Formats: sequence, structure tokens, C-alpha cells
Amino acid sequence: MKYIICAFLTCSLLIASGCSDRTASNDELEQQQSTQQISQDIDEDTTEDFADAPAEFEGGVVKHDEDETADDNIHAAQTDTADDTDDTDDSADTANEEKADEKQVSAVQFDDSFLMLVNSTHPLAEGYTPELAYVQGEYRVDKRILQVSQQMIADARKDGVELLVCSAYRPVESQTRLFNNKVNEWMSVGKSKDEAVALTSALIAVPGTSEHHTGLALDIVTPSYQSLDEGFAKTSAFAWLDKHAADYGFIMRYPADKTDITKIDYESWHYRYVGVEAAREIKAGGLCLEEYLGEIS
Repeated sequence: MKYIICAFLTCSLLIASGCSDRTASNDELEQQQSTQQISQDIDEDTTEDFADAPAEFEGGVVKHDEDETADDNIHAAQTDTADDTDDTDDSADTANEEKADEKQVSAVQFDDSFLMLVNSTHPLAEGYTPELAYVQGEYRVDKRILQVSQQMIADARKDGVELLVCSAYRPVESQTRLFNNKVNEWMSVGKSKDEAVALTSALIAVPGTSEHHTGLALDIVTPSYQSLDEGFAKTSAFAWLDKHAADYGFIMRYPADKTDITKIDYESWHYRYVGVEAAREIKAGGLCLEEYLGEIS
């Protein structure tokens, strides 16, 4: 009986061992089949296979650097487009600002005499006398430019700038007195008559050769700075005139870099009416009146 029991147990153990081996074999087979299926799926991937894939996959293909570069280029193009739009907006804003800043200037019927050249080699024609009108205080100008001169002063005031006329039309007699007084000042400090005349001529036109005789010239300062010297060029009044005077037909007659041509020292306060078209061309070209007229001695 004992032998029978032992034999039975031995058979049972052998059967169990065989089942275990077959289970392992079946597991290995299933694993191999699964591996083969995965390999086949990867080789034959489709968009559907990656429907739930992470964002770095597109259509089952991993995005490489070149794909990222392409996206960067697209982003850059979009940014550039946005920048261009911004630039367009900025340009439009600038154009609108410039348009808003434009002055509606009263029209002046042009006359050739507006371009008359009066200097040391071109004295005023004998007997020339302009019809005058008061522009500000006791100062008078050629009546033809009265309205535009007053409008320039009024428009500057609207912009917060005060333009103060300190000299305008000046008859030959007044110019003679002014010139002689300056000569005497130089002589009083030890200059000879010839030296005094030469020094005075650089600052004050010889009688008969001053633009003030025409009624077309204005000396302009501002209440906070009334000295006729280079300091005026640092004022807001000068800045306003430098930007807007040409739109009213005025030019700064004696620029700092043209003294060898005008024979007059730099005068940032002296403005001459020549008409809007000529004034803009002279300003844009960086010219003086002599250059514009082709009259350089």
C-alpha cells in the first residue's frame, strides 16, 4: 500500500511539472507573437495609429530639428507679418500726426519781387518803396505778406511758442544811423575806421544793401530770449521756426555754413519772405538765397 501511494505521488508531481513547462512555453510563444505584431504595427504605422500620440508626433513621425526649424520659420514669418503690420500702423500714425501738424497757410499771390536779391553786391533799386502795414507793435512789413506773417505768429502761439518781432522794415536813413553807430562803437575800443567798417559790415548791411529795406525781412526773437546772438538758436522759438517757417514762405536768410557766400555772419533770428515754393526748396536743399538764384560772387 505504501508503494502504491508513493507511485501515485510521483506521477502527480511529473504531471504538474509538465503542465508548468507547457505554460511557460505558451507564455513565451505569446510574448514572441506579441513582439512580432508590435514590430509589424511599427513598420506599417498610419495616422490612425497615432491618433492619441503625444504632441511631438505628427502622422506617426517624430519631429526632427528640421521640422522645428520649419515651425520657427513659420513663427518668424508670422512675427514679421505682425511687425510689418505694426510698421504700417506706425507709418499711418506718423502720417496722421504730420497731417495734423500741417498748417493751413493763407495763400499769397506770388510776385517776382519776393525773390529780389539784396546784398553787398546787389543794392536795392533806387526809389524802391514797399507799401507797408503794421505786423506787430511798431514794426511794419510789405503789405503783401502781412496776413501770412501774422498767421505764422498766431500759429506759433497756438503751439505754445511766442514769436516777438524786434525789427522789420527799415528805411535807408535808419540803416545808415544803425550802421554808423556800430562803426563808432568799434572805433571807441581802438579799431581804425577801416577796421570798424569791416567789422560792422559783417554784422550790419551797408545802407542800401539791407534786406530790411524791402519790407520782406523780419528779425524774430522770443520774450524769454531777446538777444541777437547765437543763443537764440537754442530756444523753442528757433526750433519752431526751423521746422515751420518754410511752410509760410520764410527762410533763415543767413545760415552759419554760408557766411562765405552771404558775407553776413550767422543770424538765426533773421527771416526773409521768398514765397512757399522757393522757401521749401531752399530749406530742403540746404541753400542760401544766393545759391538758389545762382548769384554767387
